[in-house]
Amino acid sequence: MKRKYLILFTIYFFTAFYTIVRYHLFGGVLWKDLPVFTLNKIVIFSAMITSIVLLNDNITQQEKRFFYKTIYISVALHLLLSLQVLKPYYLKDFFDAKGGYSFWGNWSLLWGILAAMIFFLGKKTNILSGFFVQFFLIFVGLHLIFTGFNSWIEPSMWYGGMPPVTLLSFLIIAYRLWHNNKY
Repeated sequence: MKRKYLILFTIYFFTAFYTIVRYHLFGGVLWKDLPVFTLNKIVIFSAMITSIVLLNDNITQQEKRFFYKTIYISVALHLLLSLQVLKPYYLKDFFDAKGGYSFWGNWSLLWGILAAMIFFLGKKTNILSGFFVQFFLIFVGLHLIFTGFNSWIEPSMWYGGMPPVTLLSFLIIAYRLWHNNKY
């Protein structure tokens, strides 16, 4: 098996295992929600981890192209799946008592939309480098903060003692920002 497929399989296996255990076994998420709600978390968490693989000096140019394409597809799938779970049933903190978006929901959506815009325009116009990467990472980090911060601050509420996927993804973004500014 080619190394790039083995790496990607390992990432997806780890994220699927972690996400299913956290949300379904410990968190009480219904199994019927696996194909959309849970898959959404698996796909975007995998993209975050794959972005760390790209920092490895031992990755060939062909492998980098493969991983970039995988991330691109994962982000697109995340956006489509997110549209399906953008409901109070799944994202209670995103909505207020009247059914409108809450403070947290509005800001999360704004930063997510801006990150997606930079990501897809950058891919199309080849400007996703340097300066734009920094903005992209900052916007993703802000999106994650407004999506999950309320669940980060209470470790006693973490399902099975396992940190939320949004927190782990935020730490990956923070590492990417640190790494990009380190060099």
